Amino acid sequence: MREEVLKIVRPKPKIKKYLFLIFLLGGVLGVIYYQIKKPKEKLVEYITTHPIQGDITNSISATGTLNPLNEVQIGSQVSGIIDKLYVDTNDLVKKGQVLAKIDDKKILQELERNQAQLKAAEAQLLSLQSSLKDKKWQFDRLKKLHKESKGKYPSFADVQNAQVAYEMIQAEILSKEANIQEIRANIKSTQIDYDNTIITSPIDGVVLVRSIDVGQTVAASFSAPELFKVARNLEEMKLVVKISESDIGKIKLGQKVSFSVDAYPNRVFGAYVDKINYGSSVTDNIVSYEVTILVQNQDLLLRPGMSATATIQVQEVKDALLIPVSALYYSPKVQEAVSKKQPTFFAPPRRKRQTHHLAENKSIWILNNQKPQKQDIEVGISDGKYVQVEGLSSSAQVILEEKIQ
Repeated sequence: MREEVLKIVRPKPKIKKYLFLIFLLGGVLGVIYYQIKKPKEKLVEYITTHPIQGDITNSISATGTLNPLNEVQIGSQVSGIIDKLYVDTNDLVKKGQVLAKIDDKKILQELERNQAQLKAAEAQLLSLQSSLKDKKWQFDRLKKLHKESKGKYPSFADVQNAQVAYEMIQAEILSKEANIQEIRANIKSTQIDYDNTIITSPIDGVVLVRSIDVGQTVAASFSAPELFKVARNLEEMKLVVKISESDIGKIKLGQKVSFSVDAYPNRVFGAYVDKINYGSSVTDNIVSYEVTILVQNQDLLLRPGMSATATIQVQEVKDALLIPVSALYYSPKVQEAVSKKQPTFFAPPRRKRQTHHLAENKSIWILNNQKPQKQDIEVGISDGKYVQVEGLSSSAQVILEEKIQ
C-alpha cells in the first residue's frame, strides 16, 4: 500500500525529463521574445574636423560691363552724302586725323555765291562812297553861296535838297556796310560748314564703331548723327557694377577686385575700386549704387561691352583660426545628458577686435569623450566656405554632422 502511494506522489523519471524540456523551451522562447521586443540602442557616428590656420577674405560679388575710360562719339553738323572714308573699325587714329569726307559741292556753290555777293556789295559801297563825296561837295558849295549871297542865291530849298541828298547817300552807305557784314557772316558760316564736311578725330585712340558707308546720306537737321565711336586708350578700362545699399557701406576706394569674363573663363583679372557714386538708382524697389573699377588692359584682351563678374575684397584677415561654416548650423539630434561639468577647450585670452558677425548663433558643438559638448565662440568674417572664430582650441574636434545607425 505504501509503495502504491509513493508511485502516485513521485512521478516517473521519464515524466521529469519531459517537464525539464518544457521549462527549458519556455525559457529560450522568452529570451528570444525579449530580444525581439527590446528597443535597440541607437549608435551615433559624428563627423568632425579640427580648426585650421589660414588667411580668409570676405567679398562682395557683382556684375557689370567693361567700357573705355574715355569714349567719344563723333558726328556730323552738316547734312550730305558720304564721299570718302579713310578709316575702319580697330584702326588707330591720331588727334586731327581725317576719318571721312562729306560731299561739299553744294556748300562750295553756296560759298562762291556768297563771295560773289560780297564783291558786288563792296563795289556798290565804293560807288556810294564816291557819290557821297560828290553830294557833300555840292551841299557845301550851295551852302556857302547861300551864305555869301545872304540868301539870295541859291534858294534855301536848293540848299535843303542838297543836304537831304547828302544824308541819303550816308544812310545808303551804312546800309551797304551792314549788308557787307551780313554777307561776310554768311561766308564764315558757309566756311564752317565746308570745314565740317571733313570729319576728324578729336583724340588719339582706336575706332570702335563705324556707322557709315560711302554713298550714305547723313541727315543732321534735328540732331548730329553718330558716324564713329573712338576710345582714347584701351590699355586702361573701367568696369561699372551696381552694389546694393546693404553692401555699399563695405566698399572703399582702393579695395582689390578680381573678375572674369566669358571670353576667358579660365583667367582671373585683377583691378581695384576707383570711384563710388553717391547717387543711387532704384530697380524693382532695390536701391543700388554704381561703383567704378579701374582695369589694366595692357595685353588688350578685354574689349568694350564685355560682361564681367567681379568679386570685391572688403575684408581680409591673415593667419586666422578657421572652421567650416556648416559647423555653425549643427545641433545634436540625439541629446545626451551630461551630468558632470567637463573641461572646455578655451584658447588663451586674446585682445578683442572688431569683426563682422555672420549669424546669431555664436556656439558650436565639439566632441569631448565621444559626447557632444556645446562651445561658445566669437564669429568673424566668412568667405562662404570657412568662418573666422575665436575662443576655440586648435585641437578641438568640431562636429559638422552626425550619422545615426
